Amino acid sequence: MRYSRQIPIIGDDGQKRIEQAHVAVAGCGGLGSNVITQLSVAGVGNFTIIDGDVIEESNLNRQFVHCGNSGSKALSMKDWILRNNPDAKVKVMDVSLNEENVNEFISSAEIVVDCLDNNETRSSLNDACVKRNIPMVHSGINGMYGQVTFIKPGITPCLSCFLGKGDNERSSIGSAVAVIGSIEANEVLKYITGVGEVLTNQLLLIDLLSNSFEKVPINRREDCPVCGHLHNGR
Repeated sequence: MRYSRQIPIIGDDGQKRIEQAHVAVAGCGGLGSNVITQLSVAGVGNFTIIDGDVIEESNLNRQFVHCGNSGSKALSMKDWILRNNPDAKVKVMDVSLNEENVNEFISSAEIVVDCLDNNETRSSLNDACVKRNIPMVHSGINGMYGQVTFIKPGITPCLSCFLGKGDNERSSIGSAVAVIGSIEANEVLKYITGVGEVLTNQLLLIDLLSNSFEKVPINRREDCPVCGHLHNGR
């Protein structure tokens, strides 16, 4: 009964795939709060989550998962997942993502979700996903602007093909984060179930000040130092 409203859309097989799926989510902040909420209530059965931050009052305008809690964001997120889906299995890494632990983080995942707030850490995650041929959904937000794309190593551009170094993302409002995080979660569910088309070779640009959504084509760089050597997904 819990999933009776979504099974007509994704089918019984789609629901089984969701329940068997293993999703790795990098970041338990604003984007992570929305992505993980949508995935857990949809029935995703296995999570790996990583975040080394602790909860601060300034987080709570957008990180609703942590309201009333203190301490580790990752442990708070685990409790939230199990409240939404008591049958889920959750591996927690209560550390900041880096080059030393990124391979452990993605080792069991069939898809990775980028809910990070800085491009330096994203680069480490991107490199590891390309090397292991694991798809990743990327999103970023700054104020009322955001972007989402689906990365399939060797098929689509990786982050290194189009993303600059940039600054850390510090300014955001909860309603905007919810929209962009929900789109990101939807990309994950479409990939797992095979229903619909994911954002391959396209960057969805979102301007919530003007309610503008634009899909911009993006291409692989043959000289990309991360994925330029790959051909047809190999």
